[in-house]
Amino acid sequence: MIGSASRPAALVLAGTTLMAFLPQPAEAGPDSTGQPAVEPAKTPEQEKAQKFFEQGLTFLEEENWNAALVSFEESIKAFPTASALFNKAMCLKGLQRYKEAIADLEKYL
Repeated sequence: MIGSASRPAALVLAGTTLMAFLPQPAEAGPDSTGQPAVEPAKTPEQEKAQKFFEQGLTFLEEENWNAALVSFEESIKAFPTASALFNKAMCLKGLQRYKEAIADLEKYL
């Protein structure tokens, strides 16, 4: 049985494991001229989403489900990603809001 202290880590690990099966963006390789491709800069929305996402992960590790939920919702609002939606569902599960968690997991899939 997994202890309560390792539950958030297990949730993050589960999300990371699931993300490994999703299509990944191609790595930047040489362009048609043979020069290395330059990755586009993040938009302000992406940067804002990343800030909230990282904040949510910190709260998730602390099992602060309400604060983590708010952070992941703000991340999704700024720039929706599958990983933020998955982690939002894990927060809802932690809050025993199972119907909402299932609905988000169905969107995730």
